[in-house]
Amino acid sequence: MRISNPKPTDRFRTTRETLRTAFRLSHDPLGFLRALPAGGGVVPVRLGPFEALVVTDPELTRTVLLDDRVYDKGGALYDRIREITGDGLVSCPHQQHRRQRRLLQPAFGRELTEGHVRTMSAQAGAAARSWSAAGPFDPLVELLALTTRTLVGTMLSDALTESRIRQAVEDYSTILKGLYAQAVLPSLLSRLPVPANLRHRRARARLRSTLAEVVAQRRADGRTDRADLLSALLPGPDAPGGPGEVPFTDAEICDQLVTFLIAGSETTAVVLAWAVHFLAADRQLQQRLQAEVDGLRLDGRPMDSGDVAALPLTTNTVTEALRIRPPGWIFSRLTTRPAMLGEYAVPAGTTVLYSPYLIHHRADLYPDPERFDPDRWAPDAPGRPQRSAFIPFGAGARRCIGERFGLAEAVVILATLVSRWQWEELPGSDARPVAAVSLRPRGLRVLLTERTEPIERAEPIEPIERAERTPGSVPAEGM
Repeated sequence: MRISNPKPTDRFRTTRETLRTAFRLSHDPLGFLRALPAGGGVVPVRLGPFEALVVTDPELTRTVLLDDRVYDKGGALYDRIREITGDGLVSCPHQQHRRQRRLLQPAFGRELTEGHVRTMSAQAGAAARSWSAAGPFDPLVELLALTTRTLVGTMLSDALTESRIRQAVEDYSTILKGLYAQAVLPSLLSRLPVPANLRHRRARARLRSTLAEVVAQRRADGRTDRADLLSALLPGPDAPGGPGEVPFTDAEICDQLVTFLIAGSETTAVVLAWAVHFLAADRQLQQRLQAEVDGLRLDGRPMDSGDVAALPLTTNTVTEALRIRPPGWIFSRLTTRPAMLGEYAVPAGTTVLYSPYLIHHRADLYPDPERFDPDRWAPDAPGRPQRSAFIPFGAGARRCIGERFGLAEAVVILATLVSRWQWEELPGSDARPVAAVSLRPRGLRVLLTERTEPIERAEPIEPIERAERTPGSVPAEGM
């Protein structure tokens, strides 16, 4: 039976219903999402003047993700994001995406990504040594600083002095705080000359100026042989793209660098913070991770790509954190022409929302979905989730280009921390997800204890091919 689009008077029968929706969205957005599948595979919602269709069915969600021509990135939210990132890979419309993807692909090739593992390991080791066991500890703050520094190092190598790295990290933090407000405030309010808006603008301008200076210097010296992301974006004798492909301009390169910084730092830090939270509540699982990492016998040496491949349980822990608390909990698309979504006729210009959180918490896809269980991702686990049911980073042409990079970063950082520290829940703490731009934990505090003795694991763990071990990784959705 064809389902025709309900009229507005039928869809939103009373003001009371709209107010009830607004209340639930503001007070319990995740609970609101979990209840939507009862309304069907496509559910209309309204909040004030904002109307959208929420896709709750996994197959229809996949339809939206795979057809990026019809379901394009656009609308008010992406307009605001572009004010910060420009038309970078995450926010650019379909007509620009293919060229950008081709030009960026070499920056995330297997060899270059493997070369970054040592940088990730060095940064993680320095951070772990700087932590202190004195008093309650907020892992998210420290992890965000660590992931930002790691991305700056892998993007720009040694192009910035220590003082400028500190300034870049500070500016990024200011931009990130302002991003939440900037993304939801009406355009007029976000432009008022109030202190918060002014700080946001200054930080944004200073960060872009810093990146533009580095790009100009690198282009002037003509060197494209440094093992960092920037070198891979500059044209050289082996410039990426096909015949006649126009290389990135300096401004476009700055857009990409800002995009990677914002997309990569926050998501990885949030995933790792949730992993710390769940490990603190499960001492046995934490000991299993410690035994796996101790089995590498690092003895202070930096990790390499072979070490990452030998950490299946650590990888599965990251994957499960992504499932149960995906940093990007909801995303939007804008239809470019009329389409059928299942049996629902969708007009052009319709905002369509899909939620990795919603899909990841369906009991028909994930038995006991509220339980944190890394073992559900083991290759021989009964009822192992299907790849199509795991969508924190999209699918199809706009699946995140940096997933291998992000997976390596998260695994290296978690393994490095586990090798040096153990943590436990702080009595009375109550970490809860806050559904803002990302699904951050609020109130997360742990007690740190420095480890002294390694744990011998009962039997060696054979390395497993990454493609068989996990269906996903850690950077932001849909690049």
